[in-house]
Amino acid sequence: MRRVMLVDDQAEYLEWVNALLSADPSFRVEAVAHSGPEALTLADRKLLELAVVDVAMPGMNGFDTVRRLLARHPDLLIVLTSSQDEPAYHQLSELLGVHFLAKSTLSPQALRALFPDPE
Repeated sequence: MRRVMLVDDQAEYLEWVNALLSADPSFRVEAVAHSGPEALTLADRKLLELAVVDVAMPGMNGFDTVRRLLARHPDLLIVLTSSQDEPAYHQLSELLGVHFLAKSTLSPQALRALFPDPE
């Protein structure tokens, strides 16, 4: 079971993703953050394995959040998400060493395909 943090400024989306992942035994949502700074604080306090981070957030965007998360927690698996499936988002995610999924394609199955359970 992967311990997950969700990071997005849209409460309705967070509720939906939380319910989606919580219904799957492969994932346990341990933290929910509404901003990049909140995500950094929660990641420092909790033992997490996977972060699902929105690209477009006010203040600190998803790319900056990911850079800072990885600097503090280099083993954290990260997926950037956006409602816009822009080629630039895929490229920037790859440069950061993380994955990108459009919000419309985010699912437990898609996350398991990116990060198979280590066995």
